[in-house]
Amino acid sequence: MERDTINQLFEAWLPVHWDIMGLPFNAYPKLFQTQLAELVGHYQAGEQDKVLNEIVDILSVAVNLFRWFRLSPRQIKDKIQQRIDTRYRGQTRDILEKYGQIGGENGRL
Repeated sequence: MERDTINQLFEAWLPVHWDIMGLPFNAYPKLFQTQLAELVGHYQAGEQDKVLNEIVDILSVAVNLFRWFRLSPRQIKDKIQQRIDTRYRGQTRDILEKYGQIGGENGRL
């Protein structure tokens, strides 16, 4: 049976599991900021493949933050599904409008 992407990403970091668990929580905002800055730099340079790699790196940081909160891959998937069901289904227009307010005066991101 093929392992899903969440499991593979979780397992890729197993060799440093205890290092991750030893990080302070405040390391994660810094990690996200670093990855976002790299994403923006690659975007501005027109390097789409590198932008996509940075998005994967952001997902990796997110998976490791779930790990830090002691969630298993199954629990991560369940949480994602719960969030989809309770936040996104039927509410994406409202969410997009909220994002537009963040994006500036013209309502565009």
